[in-house]
Amino acid sequence: MRSNPGLFRLVIATLVAAFVGAACEPLLQTGCPLPEPPPGSFAITSVSPCDGDTDVALNTPVVITFNRSADPATLSATLRPQIDPQAQWSSNNTRLDIRFPGGLQADTTYTVIFSECRDTAGNSLAQSVTICFSTGSSLGECHTPLACQAPSATDPDVPAYTSYSCTPLFASDSPFNTQIGADPQIDSASAALINAFAQTADSYGGMWLGFGHDVVPIYFADADTPRYDVALTSSWTPIPTRTGVPIPDHAIPDCGDDNFMCVFDTINNRLWDFWQVTEQSDGSWSGSWATSIDATGSGIYPGVYQEATQGVRVSQFALIAGAIWPHELTAGRIDHALVFVYPLTRSGVYTPPARGTDGPYDDPTALPIGARLQLDPSLDLNSLNLESYERVIAKAMQDYGMYLSDTGGGISLSTVHPYSFAGNPYQGLLPDSVVQEGGVLLSSIPADRFRVLQMSLTQAN
Repeated sequence: MRSNPGLFRLVIATLVAAFVGAACEPLLQTGCPLPEPPPGSFAITSVSPCDGDTDVALNTPVVITFNRSADPATLSATLRPQIDPQAQWSSNNTRLDIRFPGGLQADTTYTVIFSECRDTAGNSLAQSVTICFSTGSSLGECHTPLACQAPSATDPDVPAYTSYSCTPLFASDSPFNTQIGADPQIDSASAALINAFAQTADSYGGMWLGFGHDVVPIYFADADTPRYDVALTSSWTPIPTRTGVPIPDHAIPDCGDDNFMCVFDTINNRLWDFWQVTEQSDGSWSGSWATSIDATGSGIYPGVYQEATQGVRVSQFALIAGAIWPHELTAGRIDHALVFVYPLTRSGVYTPPARGTDGPYDDPTALPIGARLQLDPSLDLNSLNLESYERVIAKAMQDYGMYLSDTGGGISLSTVHPYSFAGNPYQGLLPDSVVQEGGVLLSSIPADRFRVLQMSLTQAN
């Protein structure tokens, strides 16, 4: 489904955050060759451990080789259950050695999915690669990526979209609900940052609006909604279980690598955010992380990495913050800031309102997580050849701007996932191609006409 390299992608607390700057250790030779890729394509050629291996030693690394040099910042990989990696690329970026300082767990089945990467010329992997192995004597349940469903296949039990209208979320003084104003302070580095931003947009074919995968579905819970104890499977989680979590029967996580999901508990006015969440065969739920936040607050989690109060996004923004709803496109107005992901993010620092970073680049032209960009308010939108949805989005970019929430592939904003609704409420609002492509280019919004508002760089812990 992710056939276009510009489609929306989030990389949050997965392997990419550790791929740059890891300790130097010898790279191992890989063990299992993969089928020959199509001529001229970019591909993973071998992996270790092999798919199906058992009795894997607890200090075993995961090693992959590519048929030509990869761009490390574009690799998207998922590990189930999630544990913290350290990784090293070879000098020519054709081999990657991923180690686990705390060791693998005994008698545990692991699934590693390498879903996307690009070579230095910008070519995507010919196909994703999945390996499943066990540190025990037998192979347990391997994680199977969710299949992306067309909006028409949404469970018929999902309530009609028109029965809900919950925006704006968060407090009136939340950063997401605060207009920029007439004379904002512009950061002194804005020109250089936007020059790099525009070049990046050009290399990805423009900015993208995500739609069918790697975006967040939201479901609504009331007093009749079943409650679950959700087991948390990340090795770093400070708590083993979230108790009493409301999850409607019709809830379906997003089918992307991160399996995002959000539940709005309307009884307690809380948003539950989930990462790598899965419904088990016995009807229970588990996930790498699950947490909740007051829907009437700032929309920003108070915690940081490995704290019980941390959010899902590295920025600590609520998952659904900044997403575009279908009723906003219908009304022709978005009254909140947007969020976006970006590949060229700064390492070591972030800027409020964000509270963390996974940026891989020590580069002054890389944007820090939390940066707020504004489309030049003097730009006459009537002078651009904008589609109706682009005009609504561009006006929000002028009035409220957009916050950088995460490191990811391309420059991408997102809609609320169509899984959230009965049928497809975006029909007639977005091009029909979004169902197949998983997103749509915002090709008429000029990336070189943005500016970066004043930042306050904060050192990451």
